[in-house]
Amino acid sequence: MKTKLMILSITLISLAVWNMQAMGQEDRYTSAMKSAIEMMDQASDAGEYVESANQFERIATAEKTRWMPYYYASYSLVVMSFDESDGGQKDLILDRAQELLDRAMELEPAESELHVLQAFIFPSRIMVDPMGRGMIYMEKMFGSLEKAKSLNPENPRSYFLE
Repeated sequence: MKTKLMILSITLISLAVWNMQAMGQEDRYTSAMKSAIEMMDQASDAGEYVESANQFERIATAEKTRWMPYYYASYSLVVMSFDESDGGQKDLILDRAQELLDRAMELEPAESELHVLQAFIFPSRIMVDPMGRGMIYMEKMFGSLEKAKSLNPENPRSYFLE
């Protein structure tokens, strides 16, 4: 009887410790994301947006199964790209943003927000060469928005971007 009680006690204590560790890890993730989002919201120049994107990438490295850090890293770079006047540099920034978005899409392909962000990348690409890229990227942008709306018709960002 004592042995069974001892085994039950050890099992319950182990489960409680494991649960507390899991909650602590979740709290670290939430805290890191809040801090990085705050940093991104306060960013006002290219350096701060890069720092924000890097912070999200570090979170993504630690939390490989979560799409949101990749999303925000990509978003930071896309926003930064609208202030870049050099077309070659803008393309490099957007290429990196696309890589990060692709990682997020691999993790959560049915997430409407990711398709909205994909659509948001295209106008910046168009600004590099409006005459040469306009027709190609406008079609892709509207395709991404349609996909976002089909996945979540209640997502207001897809209608706003449209």
